[in-house]
Amino acid sequence: MGSAAAELGAVVEELVREVESGTSAEIVVVVAGSSSRYTDVLGWAMGVPGLLATAFFCWSPWIFDDRWIPIDTLAVAGAFGLLFGTSMQTRRRLVGHKEQERRVALAADAAFWQEAVHATRGRTGILVYVSVLERIVAVRADMSIASTVPAGAWNKALADVQGSYTTKEAFSAGFRRLGAVLAEHLPRTEDDVNESPDAPRMRP
Repeated sequence: MGSAAAELGAVVEELVREVESGTSAEIVVVVAGSSSRYTDVLGWAMGVPGLLATAFFCWSPWIFDDRWIPIDTLAVAGAFGLLFGTSMQTRRRLVGHKEQERRVALAADAAFWQEAVHATRGRTGILVYVSVLERIVAVRADMSIASTVPAGAWNKALADVQGSYTTKEAFSAGFRRLGAVLAEHLPRTEDDVNESPDAPRMRP
């Protein structure tokens, strides 16, 4: 777990406690170091340079010893494999932002069920999934949230928190704005029970 994830995780528990003091919504936060290892990138990151190297060796105006072409090709592919294999940050950049968003969304969908966010008694569970490597926040809410909080207010709150992870201070501000909307439309009741620990679930 990187230092950025650890720093964010340290402030989340207090944030959840603060927000849940004003709403009956049950908030679960997952802080993941990344949502994908991006190992699938390695195949074409090595294969494309390898094919280009082969083409160069075969059709170059310079003459290469045929016996060395396979070894030279493997050396080129291996060099690119080392370059991308040792840096997940580099592999992440290769797939583009839209693909990163898609992978974070899939991880958030899975975490919603894995963390039983759907199992609160009032169906008021909310998952806030923070993927640190991608710097993307995804929010998933159970059915009672959609039926209780007006769509306009909810969508604005989502925009605040989902676009907020640039620093832990910005994340905290977005998280509190989400809490304010929940407190307004889904205030805490006298018989409210904290059904889930406030501490974040930390993932590598």
